[in-house]
Amino acid sequence: MKTYKIITLLLAVLLLFTGVISVVSGAVMIATDGMGMPLEWLAGTAFASYLVPGLILAIVIAGVTILAGILLLKNKKGAHEAAAASGFGLLIWLFTEMYVLEKMGSHFLHAIIFTEALVILIAVMILIKTHKVKPG
Repeated sequence: MKTYKIITLLLAVLLLFTGVISVVSGAVMIATDGMGMPLEWLAGTAFASYLVPGLILAIVIAGVTILAGILLLKNKKGAHEAAAASGFGLLIWLFTEMYVLEKMGSHFLHAIIFTEALVILIAVMILIKTHKVKPG
């Protein structure tokens, strides 16, 4: 049971940190219209500016991630599912960004986000197995 508590705390901290960073990054993306990424990179996409991607990052990605961290800290029902949704959400964000902004090329942040998402998903699997309960 001690392993479960330690992993839960570490995962919650990671989720809350990621959520805060996502809010800040989304806000900066909106305020600067792309954080230095040229608007030309959006040519041929559904986006005319970085406003909608910034909102998605700041509200959807950050919201799910922060919610998951809070649910884990409070040991609430659905915490494991929310954490898994956060991990998958980060992967979807990452792969969509890499596809839509192919001109951006590979960036060191892509490796960090990918690793972070995998750590979240692996930690959720460990928690579920360690706690010996079904998710939810």
